[in-house]
Amino acid sequence: MVASKALAGSDYQSPRTLSLGGSGHAAPLQTDPIAMNASNAAFLPAYQVTAAIHKYKGSRDNQEPRGRVATFGVLDGSQAMVPVGVLYTKRALGSVLMFGSAYKINESWAGGLTVKTTLQSDTKPQNRDFSTSVTYRPSKSFQFAFITDNTIQRRSRSDAWGQYREYILGTKYILDKSVFAYFDPHYTPSREKKLGYQFGLEVAAFSDLYLRVGKSIRSLQAHLEQYGDSIGYGFGYLGPRFSLDFAISHAETDVRTRSMVASLALMF
Repeated sequence: MVASKALAGSDYQSPRTLSLGGSGHAAPLQTDPIAMNASNAAFLPAYQVTAAIHKYKGSRDNQEPRGRVATFGVLDGSQAMVPVGVLYTKRALGSVLMFGSAYKINESWAGGLTVKTTLQSDTKPQNRDFSTSVTYRPSKSFQFAFITDNTIQRRSRSDAWGQYREYILGTKYILDKSVFAYFDPHYTPSREKKLGYQFGLEVAAFSDLYLRVGKSIRSLQAHLEQYGDSIGYGFGYLGPRFSLDFAISHAETDVRTRSMVASLALMF
C-alpha cells in the first residue's frame, strides 16, 4: 500500500489511543481529550498530569524512519463546568502546543475547543488552528462525539504542517461492564474522497488491568506524519492515583514501521 504524506505535527496519540488503532474519540481519558476531543474533559473530574515517550523505527534492521516523540500534559477537571488543559508535544520537525477547554451543558451534553500553535520549525511557517467537539451520552451503554479538526485550514500555512480539516464521528459502546468497543469513521475532504476508519476493543481483564487491541484504515499515523493503515495492541494498569500505559503499533504507510509508546499519568 502507498499512502500520501501528511505532516500532521499537531496530532498526538497516547499508548491507549495507539493500541486502539487511533480510535476512542468518543471517550478519551487522562489528558488525551486536549488532542482528540476536548468536550469529553467535562466528564473527567480529576486533576491529571501525564508524560509520554514514543519511539519508532523501520521494521527491518533499524531502517529509516527512526525517531521519538515526547509529550507532557496537564488537565484540570476540578472545575466542574469549564475544565481546561494544556498539552505540549516535541517532535523532530517542530513542536506543538495545545490548549483545550470544555463546557458541560448537562449530564448528557458537552462542548469543547482546542487551540493549536505550531512552534520551533526552521522549514515551515508558524501556524495556528483550532478543533471543535461535541460529546453526547444518551445512555450508560452509548457515547458519541463529533469533532471538526483543523477548522480553519489556512492553505498557505496549514498545508505546510499537513493540518487538514477532518470530520470525525467517535462512537463508544459498552458491551458489558468490562468490555468497551470503539468505532471512529472520519473524512478528510482535501486529501481523498474515501472514508477512513479506526476501531478498537478494550477489555478490563481485572479491576486494575486493561487489555487493548485496534486497527486503523486510511488514518493518520501521527508519529510518522503520514496517512496509512496500522494495527496496535497494549495494556493499561490503573493504580491508586496513577496509571501506567504501554502500546506497540505496526504501521504501513510509504514504509513499514514498528513503534512503542509508554506513559505515566498522575491523578489528584
